[in-house]
Amino acid sequence: MSSFAHADDKADKAEAAKHYQLGKRHYNLNEWDEAIAEFKTAYKLSPDPVNLYNIAQAYRLKKNCTTAAQFYANYQREEKIKRLRDSVTKVRKDMEKCAETEKPEKSDEPLPIPPLDPVVPTTNAPPVRPAPINPGSPPVATTGENALRTSEPANLDPNRNRRILSYVLIGVGSLSLLTGVSLSFKAADFDGQLDDCRTFDDCGVIEERKLQEDADSARRGAGGAYGFGGVCVLGGVILYMVSRKPKADRPHNVTVMPSRGGAAMSWTF
Repeated sequence: MSSFAHADDKADKAEAAKHYQLGKRHYNLNEWDEAIAEFKTAYKLSPDPVNLYNIAQAYRLKKNCTTAAQFYANYQREEKIKRLRDSVTKVRKDMEKCAETEKPEKSDEPLPIPPLDPVVPTTNAPPVRPAPINPGSPPVATTGENALRTSEPANLDPNRNRRILSYVLIGVGSLSLLTGVSLSFKAADFDGQLDDCRTFDDCGVIEERKLQEDADSARRGAGGAYGFGGVCVLGGVILYMVSRKPKADRPHNVTVMPSRGGAAMSWTF
């Protein structure tokens, strides 16, 4: 049960982080109502006090002094760090005074936009900000940078197709070699029958000629199968060795040299 609760908490924090970022975008565009809605949603998912402060800031810039004062008070009630609580005391009191009076007239010049996160006013030390929302393990996004990665082709190895072709060549060559072995046995069998006919002289000329033709045909087929199979296997092995991913410390090299028996191949990998 605790593992499920922990997973749900991480998911809520991740979703809250999304709404926080959306609220920040609206805030930077002076879209106060949209920013307030996103910050409220983020707070409901993950009750981080910084969202209360952000809501108060948006209401203040919207010139809703009463609601801004309420959310500044809510922030001070929830914030655990005393320095941060004290940093908004003055602005909260200003909003409370503003709420008691009439709504101020709109100025032609826009109000300066303060930072979203509360800043502790100090002289020498840098500003202190509340801890950002911890989104936990971020979910797989459907847009932005993760989408570009996931949309990349699944085949990231350019030599993969070559290796597949090498497997096919080796397989076809092996089958051809097996066919050559089978035809060799057939040729040997025809030769044995032909020898028996000649030894015992119990075969006619036509039957003897037929056995001779069958034996010759089987030998030719075996020779062709051996040749084709050998070329396929050799080509498949060479292609596989060339398409292998070389190790960083020792790249491989394939060398094919003619010899009296046909060809000799050597490689290092």
